[in-house]
Amino acid sequence: MAPPKIPPVEQLTLCGEALYGEDWHRQMATELRRYHALSARPTLDYRIIRKWVVADRPVPGWVLGVLPRLLASASVLHPEQAADFEALAARLGYPTLKSIALLQGL
Repeated sequence: MAPPKIPPVEQLTLCGEALYGEDWHRQMATELRRYHALSARPTLDYRIIRKWVVADRPVPGWVLGVLPRLLASASVLHPEQAADFEALAARLGYPTLKSIALLQGL
């Protein structure tokens, strides 16, 4: 049975809070910049993330593709929280974080 479909905004929020805490928008913007090929700026503006969260703008598909990678990286960097990150990934219907980490060479 497939996990329930969780809306993109909720996926972004759950991952942001798990990775960076309650005030996660700025850190998420900085981290997403590494995956945003079309931007020449050093960071994505955190305000765009706030617009995604309040549904003023849809969460881009590329962002949803990056979230499992961010969780996998965090599980390697913070092994004491790896089980929590893995549980969130499973809840969101992502592949196992260990498999993602292996693919990324982490």
